[in-house]
Amino acid sequence: MKRLLAHRLSGYLDISYGRRLFLDRSVPVKTKMAAMAVGCAATAGLVALEIPLESVMGILLPFVGEVLDVLVDGIEVIVLPMLIASAALPHLLPKQRVPSRIIRPRSHFNTSR
Repeated sequence: MKRLLAHRLSGYLDISYGRRLFLDRSVPVKTKMAAMAVGCAATAGLVALEIPLESVMGILLPFVGEVLDVLVDGIEVIVLPMLIASAALPHLLPKQRVPSRIIRPRSHFNTSR
C-alpha cells in the first residue's frame, strides 16, 4: 500500500525528490534559494487571500477563532514554503546539474518508453 501511494504521488510535482535535492550539497545554493523564494512568495499570496476569511472567523468565534487562526497561520508559514520549494526545485534545476547519485523516480506521467 505504501509503495502504491508513493508511486501515485511521484508525478509532476515530486516533493520527496525535491527534498532529496535540497539535502544534496552538489545542488547550487542559488537554485535552492530561488526555490525558497518561490515557496515564500506563494505562501505570502495565500496568507493575503486568507485575511477576509480570518477576520470573519475572528468575529463569529471570538476566542476559538483567534486561537485557531494563530495555530493554522503558524503551521502554514513554517511548513508550506518548504513544501512548495521542494515541489519547485526539480523544475528550477538545469538538467545538466542533476546529481548522478540522486535518481529521479519513474512517474506514471512519463510517456517516453
